[in-house]
Amino acid sequence: MSSKTWLIVLVLVVVVIVGLILIFSLRADEEPVEPEPVEPVVIEPEPNTLLSMKVETAPELDAESLDSAWNDAPELEVSLANGDNFVAGSTDATLKSVYTDDEIFFLVQWDDPTESLERTLWEKQGESDWSRLPAAQYYEDKFAFIWEIDDNGIQGFSTQGCAVACHPGEGVPEGGDFGKKYLPNEEEYADIWHWKVARTNSLNLSASIDAFVDDQALDSMPYDPEVREGRAGRYSDPGEPSYLDNRTEDETLPLYQWEAMPDDPRDQNFLLDDEKVDFVDEDWQPGDRLPGVYILNATGDRADIMASSYYADGTWTLVFKRDLDTGSTETPPVDVQFTEMDRVYYFGVAAFDNAQVRHATGPDALMLRFHP
Repeated sequence: MSSKTWLIVLVLVVVVIVGLILIFSLRADEEPVEPEPVEPVVIEPEPNTLLSMKVETAPELDAESLDSAWNDAPELEVSLANGDNFVAGSTDATLKSVYTDDEIFFLVQWDDPTESLERTLWEKQGESDWSRLPAAQYYEDKFAFIWEIDDNGIQGFSTQGCAVACHPGEGVPEGGDFGKKYLPNEEEYADIWHWKVARTNSLNLSASIDAFVDDQALDSMPYDPEVREGRAGRYSDPGEPSYLDNRTEDETLPLYQWEAMPDDPRDQNFLLDDEKVDFVDEDWQPGDRLPGVYILNATGDRADIMASSYYADGTWTLVFKRDLDTGSTETPPVDVQFTEMDRVYYFGVAAFDNAQVRHATGPDALMLRFHP
């Protein structure tokens, strides 16, 4: 290579090096460019749809201190009306749901002006007379879900919700405005989840007694006062309940009392199985009260749903869980099984404010969908 060619190559190399130096020096003087923030994906469910979100870690079953797993779960707002004792008969409820590989969880909150715990208490009237306080005034707060067990298995349920099961006026005294509940056709089945604050220990008063939502079922049995004690289509899942009546066989006296009366007047509405002793009339004065039921551990299919509840500032908070598949082998079926992740599960809800029957409900069917 000639000396002239070498000179040209050398000049080109110098030019490239100088150019690179200039480029990098100019970039060094520039302000660093911040990456554009990534907006979180907001999932907007369809109307009347509760979207259950998949979580890696199950939330704690604690209604007082809510788990962070609920933070990203979409909220479904439901307006409920025509219930006794609520302000103007109405209340607003919000629902959330999450699930893991084997369990589903629900968070429910609703407005209630009063915390009602005094369900049909016994009260001493005289020297040895006791009577039950009337249910129309002394009852409990409750919340209920009703699920269609089979996909499109109940005529009209997907559009009208649980209203298809209501039969106003049946089996009530003259002038009554409520009725019985049963489904339109044979071989139609629904799953009822019935939270009862005075009977299911959902306030977690005892470490040795679990807290439940009462698991029940519904079929097409019409009202007959001689069948199922006149309850028509409603019946309980197999297993022992979480409460039993605190009464003697002739229903004239309490059967049990506390071993030691609770100091907190609020806790005096509850009698726990592990704290009860035989009733002694002489221990009590006129005007004294005892709980109308005692609370114990549910068993079998009736114990499928575990719960926790908390009341503060005019709002109930209820957290509960159930296996996606309960494994129940009952025939006919008593449980909805959440085993089809692409299915729409139709359901309805109701809130009770110190009411045995007159509950606040919504006008439409609600839907549960699973989000992966």
